[in-house]
Amino acid sequence: MLDEGENDIEVIATDKAGNETVASLTVEVNFTAPEIENVTPTEDQTVKVGETVMITFDSEPGLDASFKVYMPLTNIQNTEELPMQETEEGHYVGYWTIPQGLEADGAVIQVIAVDDFGNESTAEAEGKLTIVTDQGPGNGNPGGPGNGNPGGPGNENGPGNGNGHGPGGPNR
Repeated sequence: MLDEGENDIEVIATDKAGNETVASLTVEVNFTAPEIENVTPTEDQTVKVGETVMITFDSEPGLDASFKVYMPLTNIQNTEELPMQETEEGHYVGYWTIPQGLEADGAVIQVIAVDDFGNESTAEAEGKLTIVTDQGPGNGNPGGPGNGNPGGPGNENGPGNGNGHGPGGPNR
């Protein structure tokens, strides 16, 4: 079996006439997965559809880094594994923009780091994501339509958009 680190291997081949050939090579072995530290976000965040969340971690330089986002109660990832970039030696950064039609309370971010030997480590950010839709009373221009909740009233400047119905004027 090979040991961690460099292993010198020497092979001697001898034929029936007694002729010898010697070959040697060095094989480097690494069974240790990279350590992941300082994963962010460290605190829970409430974000809206279309907003972007920055994900970071620190580890050894030169890794293949990525992240996933898991939705609560299902442990099904919402997105494919998304890449992260090494912006400084050993510091990795990725961004996730919240897609349309998504709501969640407690989505979990997992970062993944793989070294050149194929050793993989994962870690979860302490901060969870609460994803909300941007809903509220309309706020259109005077005389124009508002943009309140579908089916909801507009503000004093006009009706709600989408399926919003409601006369102009204060929310009634």
